[in-house]
Amino acid sequence: MLERFYARASWPVWVILAVAIFASIGTLFDWSKSDWAAWVQAIGSIGAILATGWAVHRSHRLEAEVRQATAEHEYTQLLEYAYQLVGGMCNVLIKIRAFNDGGIAGIEDRRAMLAEVQPFSDALRNFDVARLREYSLVRAVLAGDALTRKLVANIERTFETSFSASLEPNYLRQVTDAMLENLRANADTLAAAIQQRGGSAQSDTLIP
Repeated sequence: MLERFYARASWPVWVILAVAIFASIGTLFDWSKSDWAAWVQAIGSIGAILATGWAVHRSHRLEAEVRQATAEHEYTQLLEYAYQLVGGMCNVLIKIRAFNDGGIAGIEDRRAMLAEVQPFSDALRNFDVARLREYSLVRAVLAGDALTRKLVANIERTFETSFSASLEPNYLRQVTDAMLENLRANADTLAAAIQQRGGSAQSDTLIP
């Protein structure tokens, strides 16, 4: 009940009005100085209690607002991190596709590709999707995780003795073409959620 009382912006007006009413009553009944002193002391005590209660209520409300603002900022950062992973993988796929325009890349180049993709795969695997508030965002991150794992497996396949670069010269190019559109769509889902919250969707630098 007191919470609702202090939440009303007009409560000081009612306190002043109550004081005015007591003053009118005192004048009407011709109170003595001792009566006035007693009432002034009582009203002062009540006013002090109300002022203290208001200060505590305001302090709690401000603390709650700060906690809420902090939580919302941290959630926006979480979405930005998710976008950096999924959007960053889009950039990696574009690099791999460009590398394989003239045929399968050399073994050292493929090792470099794997070394670049693996950290994204690890980060997406460890991403806590339970912290996301919408199913579409959960799906976007999980899809990014699945596609990145698949890419790792496809690159690793090129190191197997059964793989023939001469028979499948466009293998990695075909793999990245099939993945890129899907990965971009999921990155766009995350970017839209970030922009709605006033954040910045960037995939060039990872937030630790």
